[in-house]
Amino acid sequence: IVGESAMLNADVTVNTLILSGEITGNIEAKTRVEIHAPAKLFGNINTPVLIIDEGVVFEGSCTMNETVNKTVSILEKRDKEVTTSA
Repeated sequence: IVGESAMLNADVTVNTLILSGEITGNIEAKTRVEIHAPAKLFGNINTPVLIIDEGVVFEGSCTMNETVNKTVSILEKRDKEVTTSA
């Protein structure tokens, strides 16, 4: 949790990020990112779930492919089990 008065100048790697302050740096979150006004984020985000409130400043790009990778992995595992069982 990064509160309203907090200012970070760093790359952040976490499970879940809840941001109301300011971050300059890239975000890698395994579970989700929530950005609430009056937050400011200057950097890129990689997370499977992203929530951005109205009034937030976000300058960067976002990649949300982690969920896709998990789904593919689950399907591949299931297909292997079906093939092995047959």
